[in-house]
Amino acid sequence: MTDWSGRFSHRARGFVASDIRDLLRLLSRPEVISFAGGVPASERFPVAQIAECIGDLLATPERVREAFQYGLTEGSPEMRRLLSQIMLAQGVTAPPSRILVTNGSQQGMDLLCRVLLDPGDTVLVEKPAYLGALQVFISYQADLVGIPIDEEGLSIDALQETLERLDQMQKRPKFLYLVPNYSNPTGVSLSLERRQALVRLAQERDLIVVEDNPYGEIRFEGNSQPPLSALADSEQVIYLGTFSKVFLPGLRLGWLVAPPALMERLVLAKQAADLCTNSFGQALAVEYARRGYLTPHVEELQGVYRERRDAMLAALDRFAPDCIQWTRPQGGFFIWVRLPQGWDARELLAECLEQEQVAYVAGKAFYCDEDGANTLRLSYSEVPPSRIEQGIRRLCRFFGRVEAGQRAGELPQAASTARAVPGPGRAAGAER
Repeated sequence: MTDWSGRFSHRARGFVASDIRDLLRLLSRPEVISFAGGVPASERFPVAQIAECIGDLLATPERVREAFQYGLTEGSPEMRRLLSQIMLAQGVTAPPSRILVTNGSQQGMDLLCRVLLDPGDTVLVEKPAYLGALQVFISYQADLVGIPIDEEGLSIDALQETLERLDQMQKRPKFLYLVPNYSNPTGVSLSLERRQALVRLAQERDLIVVEDNPYGEIRFEGNSQPPLSALADSEQVIYLGTFSKVFLPGLRLGWLVAPPALMERLVLAKQAADLCTNSFGQALAVEYARRGYLTPHVEELQGVYRERRDAMLAALDRFAPDCIQWTRPQGGFFIWVRLPQGWDARELLAECLEQEQVAYVAGKAFYCDEDGANTLRLSYSEVPPSRIEQGIRRLCRFFGRVEAGQRAGELPQAASTARAVPGPGRAAGAER
């Protein structure tokens, strides 16, 4: 038997497993109500329209070749033109030459790290931040520095202080990564005032900003905020987009908008990684949009996810013990919950699954440091409203028992120490 333990690279030895992926393996039992996976509602995939599009793609040899043959590393010309139009509708001028089609936005992050990061480089992230991004940055041996958020998103004051502290240490961050719209995991959005302040600070400091926008189209209420890319110099902000939340996640279609000098290196990195992105998926997405199906489908999804968000918020308002705080997102897939100080959501998860058959994601996984033990993420995106109410009732019943002292000696009676979460929840202010 070959011993592989001493053969892995230093980089591979630093790989960490995802709490979410590990948890999903435990959720096959039908009695379990899972608020863990932040995935689209699979019953809302537009199957009939997709079948129609596929039939058209297969109707002529020329389109068959387009769909099934190798393609350009940068992405098909038709796909990049479509993405350029999508960006323009958001207020961002991005010619096809500045767009790289990727295998999901996750590959876009990986390519950026491959091109920009050396081991030990500093990357600034939100605190808490998207787990998938943290995994990529850790795999490239980056030194992660967290910037706290509140109900208006990333704290610009904290960012300024962090940059000054890094200056004193003679460290220059390679980039700041953030999800400004309905973020994963908190559901919080960056306010317009802070977007403008962030762009000004980034330009003053020559700080590169990586703007990840998977949830921007999943808006329920409030005003749509401009992308950072629309407010900043085109060289300052790198934009990541994806079709995974508004079309078909299994196609793994994402894109990256970057300045020409960076794009040249990204294309070379992608050639080494996979040669090209899914040709069939690109052809299908272009055809779907060409027929005028994409915009109505997004509008339908907004209604579906709004109903599920409302069901979860209503159930929390009705059943949650007073010691718990949560966000009230205006879009996206997630609600962020803060438990009393001293509670550990990761330790409580196994008991919650055993006693109430409800799953969530412990919030500590979304932190780049040791904070967040008393936080958790709930996703409403794939759970029907009736099951949402049932699951939240079970979850709150479990936390009510914890609060009542059934874990006396292990967890404090902490109703008086509950703190507000980023974004308004019970007793934390009015809705934005």
